[in-house]
Amino acid sequence: MAEKERYHRAIILEDDPKFADDFMLQVERGLAELFVVDANFDFVYLSRQKRPEVGPEEYLSPNIARAKYSYWANAYLLSSNAAKRMVAADLPHNLVPTDEFIPMMYGSHVMLEEWAPYFPNRQFQAYAIDPLPIAQDFEYDAFGKVISSSTA
Repeated sequence: MAEKERYHRAIILEDDPKFADDFMLQVERGLAELFVVDANFDFVYLSRQKRPEVGPEEYLSPNIARAKYSYWANAYLLSSNAAKRMVAADLPHNLVPTDEFIPMMYGSHVMLEEWAPYFPNRQFQAYAIDPLPIAQDFEYDAFGKVISSSTA
């Protein structure tokens, strides 16, 4: 649909997003900064869990980080070029959860070397708006580990 309608970008929302009170302000501010850094960006996390396994992220402006390995791809902005690359990755034959697939496409994954042969066209330019304009409610066990998303 995005290609047919000639959309250049789309926001993807999954898993009951919880919008920040100043959601629009955060997104507008973040995108204004991002257009200065990289007007042709492919992917922007609007919500995620940063993973420490690949080290700290580089901040390119006060509210924009070059994304590294992240989980919970439940809210993001995707360019039409990135969508085409995702389709071209032949995901039905290389079935991988979105949380693993997206970091693989921008080359920041703990199993990059093992999975790289299956996804040779990894050219995403991925970023994250910080603070995140969308959150997700979770339930935690006694040890602080996430056990499920909110059922509310």
